[in-house]
Order: sequence, then structure tokens, then C-alpha cells
Amino acid sequence: MAVLQSMKKTSSMTKISHLKLAFVKKIKTLMKGYTQGRVIFDRYLDVSLKDKTRAKRAASSVTM
Repeated sequence: MAVLQSMKKTSSMTKISHLKLAFVKKIKTLMKGYTQGRVIFDRYLDVSLKDKTRAKRAASSVTM
């Protein structure tokens, strides 16, 4: 997701298929020189442990 979020939208990106092609091109550029690469997509779940930790930190920082 960091790669996707760092990409700039161009005027030629009018459809999701254009974004897909740009994303694949960017990944191929990043993987140049390697024999293998993995792309991992992580989704954010509201009921995750990470969310509970964030909520706990937010609550403790407000009370300090």
C-alpha cells in the first residue's frame, strides 16, 4: 500500500486499468536486479489488535 499511496495520479489515468498498469510498472522498476519479489496487500480491520492498541494509546495520551 505504501507504493500505491506514493504514486501520483497522471492525466492519463482515467480508469482503474490505467492505475493497474502504472502500479505494475512501478513494482517492476523497484524489483529490477532481483530474481524474485512479493507484493503483499494488507487490509485494515476495525476489530484488529492493532486497532485496539491505537485506541489504548490515544486514550492514554489524552489523559496525560
